[in-house]
Amino acid sequence: MTVTDTNASPQQTGTGTLIINILEYNDQAPEFLPHTNITIDEERPIGTFVMALLAKDQDDAIAEYSLPYNPNNYFAIGFQTGVLSVSSRIDFEKIEQTYFTALVYDTGVPRLSASTTVYVTVRNINDNSPIFTQTSYTARINEGESAGKSVVTVLANDADKGDYGVVRYEMKDPLNRFLINDTTGEITVAPGAVLDRETTPQIDVQVTAYDSPLDASVRRFTNVRVYISLDDINDNPPVFTQSNYVATIIETVPVGIQVLQVFATDADIGYNAEIAYTITNNTGDPNGFFSIAEKSGRIRVAKSLLRNSGVYTFIVQARDQDGNGPYTHTAHVQITVLEATNSPPRWIIPPDQNMTVSVLENQYLGMIVYDVHAEDSDKGNNGIIDYGFFAGGIFTNQTNEFLINSITGVISARIVYDREKVPRYVLLLMAKDRGTPTPLDATRYLTIQIKDVNDNIPKFPQLQDGSTRPIQITVSDNVNVGDKIGEAIATDDDENPKIYYYIIGGNEKGKFSLDKMTGVMKLAAAVDSVQQKQYILDVHATNNVSDYTVITNRRKRALSPDIVQVIINIRNTNDAPPEFEESSYTGCISTRAPIGQSIVTVFAKDQDSSGGIQYSIKSGNRDDGLEIGSNTGVIYNRKLMADFISRGVNQFNLVVRATDKQLSDESDVLIFCNTRRNEVELVITQPPLEVRQFVDQIKTTFESLKNSDGSSVFKFVCISAVKDHVTSGEQQDSYWSDVYLSAISSTNYIYTGAQLLSILNTQKARNTEPFDLLYIKSLGVADDEPTYVDGTPAMVVMIIVLILLFFIIIFVIVACFCIRKSKQNMKQNLIQKRNSDRLQQPVPPIVIENFDPVMYDNKGYVPEDPAVQYATVQKTFIETRPREPVPQEQVIVGPESIDAVIRDNDDSSESSPGSTPPTPRRLVEPEVEDFRIETEVYEE
Repeated sequence: MTVTDTNASPQQTGTGTLIINILEYNDQAPEFLPHTNITIDEERPIGTFVMALLAKDQDDAIAEYSLPYNPNNYFAIGFQTGVLSVSSRIDFEKIEQTYFTALVYDTGVPRLSASTTVYVTVRNINDNSPIFTQTSYTARINEGESAGKSVVTVLANDADKGDYGVVRYEMKDPLNRFLINDTTGEITVAPGAVLDRETTPQIDVQVTAYDSPLDASVRRFTNVRVYISLDDINDNPPVFTQSNYVATIIETVPVGIQVLQVFATDADIGYNAEIAYTITNNTGDPNGFFSIAEKSGRIRVAKSLLRNSGVYTFIVQARDQDGNGPYTHTAHVQITVLEATNSPPRWIIPPDQNMTVSVLENQYLGMIVYDVHAEDSDKGNNGIIDYGFFAGGIFTNQTNEFLINSITGVISARIVYDREKVPRYVLLLMAKDRGTPTPLDATRYLTIQIKDVNDNIPKFPQLQDGSTRPIQITVSDNVNVGDKIGEAIATDDDENPKIYYYIIGGNEKGKFSLDKMTGVMKLAAAVDSVQQKQYILDVHATNNVSDYTVITNRRKRALSPDIVQVIINIRNTNDAPPEFEESSYTGCISTRAPIGQSIVTVFAKDQDSSGGIQYSIKSGNRDDGLEIGSNTGVIYNRKLMADFISRGVNQFNLVVRATDKQLSDESDVLIFCNTRRNEVELVITQPPLEVRQFVDQIKTTFESLKNSDGSSVFKFVCISAVKDHVTSGEQQDSYWSDVYLSAISSTNYIYTGAQLLSILNTQKARNTEPFDLLYIKSLGVADDEPTYVDGTPAMVVMIIVLILLFFIIIFVIVACFCIRKSKQNMKQNLIQKRNSDRLQQPVPPIVIENFDPVMYDNKGYVPEDPAVQYATVQKTFIETRPREPVPQEQVIVGPESIDAVIRDNDDSSESSPGSTPPTPRRLVEPEVEDFRIETEVYEE
């Protein structure tokens, strides 16, 4: 370009270059390449590449991509690349199709964009496994069921659709006892299956559910266990443990004694295994000298065998289903009765069985304990008696504690007895003659009771180093004065000890008081944790009611077993929870117990509470069969236990809770239900009234039994009943007792009666002393239900009735007395009223000629009849009662001739008619007074 200056001379010009840039106008929008429909598999991982959305622009570059419409955010797109990926879970079972809108911008000016809609089809895959409706299945069928019997139906569901959601079933049973329908899941008994409960009581099989039956390559599986229990049917006969039973006895044995016991077993269970015993062929015993107990199989002497020696053979039969079943088994019994050549000795002293004699402890060696004596009517060697003890299965003249003179029968002490170690001994005395060929003997139990002497001081619990264990007590500072805060209890090994408690140190401020009889400590004055947080007291326990012993040396106090240190901590809030005395409790209840029967009592203490602990059952109370007293902690039954036993429930595993305000503690309680089939019958040669006082001792004795390895035989022993003994003749004997006992093992297994009897017999064979101490005569399975009624409740009712009658009689006597008194008062009031009316009426003057009556000491007397006689009450003072006075003849005076003059007994004081008589005066104060009424008539 040239520029010229036209006014210049010479002409001037200039040249320059002009550059023109042509700018583009954005008139072309970007365009997506065609991507309308895509298909993807479900359940693709997050971030999986789906596709690349590509766009082009004729005049500008692509700036960015976005997804303005993206339901559920299934997808994400690269900001600059347009790459599409999965951003959230895509489940075919929830959505089968979807779509989204993509938007693209270019870099031109003005900025242009384009959009496209992409339709997505979700492809189904097999991503869900079948799921059974139960984690396991249980079923019950009878053993020996026929083929085709339906057992149980399993069911599984698959969330997939189509073929992937179709479920099929298969089962693995190596013995081919069951079949399963692959479509319905029904399990049935297979043809030829052998289902025997006695061999296999429970069968468990595995069932597999799988999907996708048309494509095995993607198939998914799930397994479940099926537990099939076989119920018993009566398919086994009873079998005797021996085919022949043999016994030998002497003809002098008493009637009712047990000769032997037959026993049969049945592989079945329950009612099918209940066996009844009978004698089916008594041709060898036509006179019925022997009988058999239907339940227990005990063979006893039914009649006297004197002069009936010989060999008796007969057949016994065992039948199942309590004697009503189809299966039986027999055994042969042979009993030889020997002829007695002499009579047994007869005890004279002690005169009674189970007699008790008392001996003081801490005496001397050789002390004479007792002198026994027996007689034998035989002559020669048959009548010579040797005395001894039957201990450890042998006849001996001494034990570890006693020595008996075999000739004289004098029992003496071999040791110095200590009641605190052994409170009593039970001796089985034996008087044995020297008869041939077999000596005869007579036994008698004798109990030696060791009486206590005060040879032990009270003791508090001690630590391993011999010092007393300090008592820790925590008291809130808001406890009321007079409330119980704790106790210091000592024990004394002496019998029936009297222990008195005294605070001998640490209570200088008088904050605490101690009941010297009970050891209960109470707050005597208010305490404050701010002023003093701890008090240390010394408490002394003694047998002396007035013991002021003070041991000043602290070290001596710690070593003295009868002095304990009580540490009392004071706190200002309720921060101590209640604590159960035991971490677990065990109890039992019989199926025969009524509703409301107390089973076991739980107890919790709260150091900072004076009461108010509430008890409740947290868990384990099936069908609300049990209840606990909210204030007492007594657990009792709300329903009959027989209902639970019939449903197979024989135990309750409870968790009980003790709550004090917001704090609580828990404890486990095991309660088991015992039936007569779980019990053993103990025959104890003591009356029931005495046995009931030693129930705890019986339980403790059996719970302390040990196995050979030192472990406990029983975890818990239960005594359900103590009743009068029933003899073999079904007669009630109130001098002996039948005790029914059951037990559980350490694994909480409830023993059957037969198992428990076997264990006890084993323990007795190992050591007879515990059984002898308890006067146990025999053991047996408690099969026979007693047919008598315990007389104790009737006696209680009779006593109550007598008390009521006594109070009724007292009430009647009091009522009669009150009625009589009321009638007397009414009569007296009526007489006074009548007399008052007469006095108010005007009386005409009466003139009596030639008559001057005088009344002595009779002030205020009012006559009731017109014709009267006047009398005086004279007091005659005598030391002895005089004779009765001779009655005088009465003089009847008419009213027209009476002129009454009243004067005092003193002749010197006269009164005019109508004046008030003077008050009578007593002349003498005698020791004995006799009051008589004398009638005197005076004439002028």
